[in-house]
Amino acid sequence: MEFSAKTEKTLFLSALPGVGAKTLLSLKKLDLEIFNTPTKELLSFLPMIKKKMGHDDLLKAEEYAKRNIDKAHEMGHKILTIFDHDYPELLENIPDAPPILFCSGNTEILNKKSLAIIGTREPTEHGAVIAERVTAWFTERGWTIVSGLAKGIDSIAHKTCLENNGKTAAVLAHGLEKVYPAENKALATEITMTGGLLVSEYAYNTPTFKTNFVQRDRVQAALSAAVTLIQTDIKGGSLHASKAALKYKRNLIVVGQSQYDIETQATKSQGNLRLLSEGKGAFLDLFNDSKLEEELLIKMFSKREYESAERKVIETLALSTCAPNIQTMSRSTALI
Repeated sequence: MEFSAKTEKTLFLSALPGVGAKTLLSLKKLDLEIFNTPTKELLSFLPMIKKKMGHDDLLKAEEYAKRNIDKAHEMGHKILTIFDHDYPELLENIPDAPPILFCSGNTEILNKKSLAIIGTREPTEHGAVIAERVTAWFTERGWTIVSGLAKGIDSIAHKTCLENNGKTAAVLAHGLEKVYPAENKALATEITMTGGLLVSEYAYNTPTFKTNFVQRDRVQAALSAAVTLIQTDIKGGSLHASKAALKYKRNLIVVGQSQYDIETQATKSQGNLRLLSEGKGAFLDLFNDSKLEEELLIKMFSKREYESAERKVIETLALSTCAPNIQTMSRSTALI
């Protein structure tokens, strides 16, 4: 697999001291011909950083770029940058887009209609069944299913999508040289072997911190037309992706819980129940943000409401300032 000069130079720049995502995103606004210049001359576009740059810094950045490209070659992976034409449109248009994506599998699905399905790592028995039913329905309607390859709802979503001959993308919180949790190695392989994708904003052998998972959750939301919250408690990690969806002006579909889980006050249902009963009133407690738009919240209590929820997602995306070619999406879905 060949890698463009854009890829090598973006990796180089990303490894320089003082160059973060914001700096790289600012270069997106410049003439892309800058990537036809010698690598070191790119520093002329970063004058404040250039003053602080030493010879060793340049060497380390060049080594970093080469190391990651060599590893991608070795593993048959692809590296997308925000300067590439096939970088996903939905992701490109958020203010905190990851400048670099490391990909294993079919990157074409990144620009197909996608829906994130997320939830607790420890679902109730009924929560697991709901996850299967919701995933199967949207898969059969042609949606790519996005999730995080975690235990519980994430794994159920990926597996159910595959069982229904769909395509699924797993967003990882670490480099692609490993799979976490290790028990999902076989699932990860099946995803890539059946036309799906593993994707991460983290380079190979990057240390994994707790904050990585929060950042991973935002990418799940940004890659998707909507986030579907199957089941969570009031402090669940799934709330990060849920909040991100609302922040990016995408729909958050909150799924109703079984009567049994409601009556037994199942802990893993409490986040959903708060959102379903209080709506915006729960935003401050669950998301620490009362400014999110309640109109983006879709309450889906039964399978009779799947189609109306889907229609609302398409309508919301059509009105979004960060929507891709919604006409193409609508034609491909044959939904409305």
